[in-house]
Amino acid sequence: MADIDETKGKETIEELQTEFGKGKIAFGVLDVRKKEDWDQVWSQAETFFGGQVQGFCNNAGIFHETDWMKVKEINMDGMLYGAMLAYDRMGVKNGGEGGLMVITGSMASFLADGFDSAQGSVYSVSKFAVGGLVRSQSSKKIYNIDKVRTVGICPWFVDTNLVRTNTSVGVIESTYKMRVLQPEEVGNAFERLVVEGRPGDMLTVMPGTTFFWPNWNRKLIVLFVMASKISRKVFGISSENIITEQDFLKIGVVTLFLVFLLFHWILSWIGL
Repeated sequence: MADIDETKGKETIEELQTEFGKGKIAFGVLDVRKKEDWDQVWSQAETFFGGQVQGFCNNAGIFHETDWMKVKEINMDGMLYGAMLAYDRMGVKNGGEGGLMVITGSMASFLADGFDSAQGSVYSVSKFAVGGLVRSQSSKKIYNIDKVRTVGICPWFVDTNLVRTNTSVGVIESTYKMRVLQPEEVGNAFERLVVEGRPGDMLTVMPGTTFFWPNWNRKLIVLFVMASKISRKVFGISSENIITEQDFLKIGVVTLFLVFLLFHWILSWIGL
């Protein structure tokens, strides 16, 4: 374990050692914003394990409504320091044996709205960065460089100190009409992700369900290019004009109508 809060870290270590025994767990002081701290705690972990680190949970995050620079330094820079060090230390290109890295994202890795200010939205910027890094590893060409299986876990609001210091569980549940997750639910999903996750997968954890968020961006690009060209032909939109969201909705309605007519014709043809 590694954290900037040395006092809390030592208390937690004592609790876990009481439960699991000494020699089963160790703690290192880490400010994720400092590259030298990363190097030190990683070396400490290698000494503890007596060899290469095989699995790494890249998890650090804060939210702040105005101090966007601190959010960026911890959530994005700190995450990248840890990730690049993991590739360097575990990666096969440097003589390592590969490994596993789970990076903590958020529903904000997919949804950029819901913030009250531009400064607050930097939290989502940092979580989109998690998605960008994890998704890049779905490329076999990139994954084969280091053979570090990189996956992401993206929970809904969780009943943790991060959430409680910025809002209340009651406000979240009344606003979104959905209960807040308990840490144990994220832990259970984490275990499944470790076993089942493939490079580039991002596991979404919601109340009552977990699912891999589809990595369909490339397919969607092709679909929207085709839809934009069809829109110009069908609606007579000139090449000087930009295709809008409303134009995509119109072509979607037309497509659904044509599919309905085709389905109706097929049913009539077979006598139903």
